[in-house]
Amino acid sequence: DFSVAVENDISGEDITVHCKSGDDDLGPHVLKTWENFHWNFHGNFGGTTLYFCHVTTQDKSTRFDAFKYSKDRQRCSPKCTWK
Repeated sequence: DFSVAVENDISGEDITVHCKSGDDDLGPHVLKTWENFHWNFHGNFGGTTLYFCHVTTQDKSTRFDAFKYSKDRQRCSPKCTWK
């Protein structure tokens, strides 16, 4: 089992976080400063689990891999936090 959290550490600004995998769309979440969004999951049998997130602020947008089994299975056991 794995757990991933995305936390807003931008003072005074809300962010929108939208995370997905090939099978699951976790939906958009608006986070105020110091709030977080987290989820738990099992890695798939083939070891190819990938969750990616889009993060949007008032004037910027970025995408990152929140969990990629091949690189994060040990680092994120049991939890990864992104800020």
